[in-house]
Order: sequence, then structure tokens, then C-alpha cells
Amino acid sequence: PKPFYNELVSLNHKLSQEISLPKSFFQPEDITPHLFEGVFPDRWMGKTLSGLIAKPTEHQTVSFIIKAYVPETWHDYQNRITLTLDNKQYPVNQLVKAGYNEILVEPLETPLPDELVFFQLEAETVCSPDEYDEHSQDTREVSMLLLAFGFRSP
Repeated sequence: PKPFYNELVSLNHKLSQEISLPKSFFQPEDITPHLFEGVFPDRWMGKTLSGLIAKPTEHQTVSFIIKAYVPETWHDYQNRITLTLDNKQYPVNQLVKAGYNEILVEPLETPLPDELVFFQLEAETVCSPDEYDEHSQDTREVSMLLLAFGFRSP
């Protein structure tokens, strides 16, 4: 073998560990700007979140769940969201409100054609935390704090 062969193999091994395939459900530790466009390092979502998600294992009926939090002090906060999977939009009837939110979008059209699905969550409005808390110095435009999201099978 060539003199650089061992270095090449170790680099290849290191890189293959760093590239993780998309999952079909994301926990808090997975929700990072490294994997998703439109999310801050502290998991606050801006107006639009997008990324790739793995198609769920073959089930006829599949739903999509979004777990999110909005501080209770944001008393009059309400927001609508839209979920897009590939090119199909799913309007969400349930409003995002202050407190813990668990939003279920079901049933989804199956089968999804590809192993990897482009998804997008879009909030109707964004606001700045300093609008609700005079002591906050956070002026980012955000919609909700993401706790978990992804496909859910029955």
C-alpha cells in the first residue's frame, strides 16, 4: 500500500461516523442548526424550519407529531403552522399557544415515494421574546421552542 493509505482509511472512518443519516423522529439533542435550516442552537425555530427526514417504515397510516413549547408568560400568543412533506402541504388546524404543545397531523398520504423526504414547518407569524418580557434582551424573530418532531406510526 501507499504511505498515506492508513491516514486515508482513518480519515474515511472518522468522516463516515460524523455523517449521520436522517432519522424519522427527532429528539431535542437532534434538533440543531447543523441538521436543520431555520433553527437556532437553543432549538428556537424562526419562521421556517426545513430539512430531510427519513421515511417511516412501511405503515399504511402515518401521522406527524410536533412537540413544542412557548413560555406561559406569552399570554396572548397564538400561531398557525403549515407542514410540507415533499411537495404536499398539510394545513394544521391546531393553534400553537403558550405552554406545552403537542400537535398531531394525521393521517398523511402514503406511501411517500422516496426514502428521504424533504420537510418544512412554516409558522404564520414570528415575534421577538423581548415583546413579551421587558427584561429580555432576545430580539430574534422566533415562533416556538422545538422539543421533538417526526413521523409517528400507530
